[in-house]
Amino acid sequence: MGGWIVETLAIEHRERVRAAALLGSCNVATAWEKAVTTVERDLARLDYDLPNLFYALDTLRYLPREQIQDDATVDLWLSLTAESGPPPNPGRLGHYEACLAWSFDAERVKGWPSIQAPVLVLAFEHDIDSPPARAREAAALIPTARFVEIAGASHLAPFTHAPEVARELCAFFSVT
Repeated sequence: MGGWIVETLAIEHRERVRAAALLGSCNVATAWEKAVTTVERDLARLDYDLPNLFYALDTLRYLPREQIQDDATVDLWLSLTAESGPPPNPGRLGHYEACLAWSFDAERVKGWPSIQAPVLVLAFEHDIDSPPARAREAAALIPTARFVEIAGASHLAPFTHAPEVARELCAFFSVT
């Protein structure tokens, strides 16, 4: 939700924002994003914890398909996430409700043309939550936006493609 917060600040408190980077977050919500978040919200409403492995596998959906098909990659991600489980309620439920409110808010995109600070819209080729085509459309509505897509990356790019993400962020912020 970090990108959404930055986007809101850039629109509603533009005097406080000198530059902004929106990573895998600047787009009109997809049908996928709305559907999966609705399921996550409904599970949180039940306040029933599924096995930790369920939540670990949920994270894997953000990897490109070829990485999910690689046993070593899956084993690595499971070793990092298999014991974490979900955050407790009411925070988990509040998180998903906020995500859904954001996703269904058709008015929020009307603020994009008012953004005055330089903006980097960083998209990732295999991102299912913020597909590059949607991010490119959003960037076109922000007068100060620069659009960059990182090939081979997914929504987890800050972890899986850290050097590429860092290079783009450093290049952007070094000139703004």
